[in-house]
Amino acid sequence: MVERRIIVALGGAKGVGKTTIVSFLKQKRPFVRVFNYGLVLKELAESYYSQSFEQLPISIRNQLREKGAKHILKNLGSVNLIDLHFGEFEAGGYPSVLPNELLLQITHLVLVTGQLEKIRERRMKDLERRRLDECSLRLNVLGESLLFEQLAEKQRLKKIRISNNDKVDTVVEQLLSFLGI
Repeated sequence: MVERRIIVALGGAKGVGKTTIVSFLKQKRPFVRVFNYGLVLKELAESYYSQSFEQLPISIRNQLREKGAKHILKNLGSVNLIDLHFGEFEAGGYPSVLPNELLLQITHLVLVTGQLEKIRERRMKDLERRRLDECSLRLNVLGESLLFEQLAEKQRLKKIRISNNDKVDTVVEQLLSFLGI
């Protein structure tokens, strides 16, 4: 019998609490392989170019996205969770940043949502994060939501929106129930 592989793309606006949710989930289900796509891209940018990912030209960022996708795909287990953003602000819009090679393997989509005020508060506590003005924050939330819906419809994926306005344990239980693990 062939083992069913689960590959979850967990996305949402910057500061919505994705990484916190993933950390709690990992404590409850240590067998889940977790990949932070942004961290993979950051490490690739620094090792190949000695620069931050965001400072690189879009063509090089796209090449690194492909390398990051290959790295993740090469290291998959039976249950995998990829902490990511579905898109990225660029001149002219908010396109998806997931390479097709990775996108075609995803089995489940999760969009973490939250109240703008709570997202803003979380972002202000983290000194490492780039600050977003009110308009950019709203666009980030909207862009992630639209791409989530487009990806789910295009790939016919199982999807769920999870509000991170509840306690993290409650959010993680919703996620575990959705995934059946």
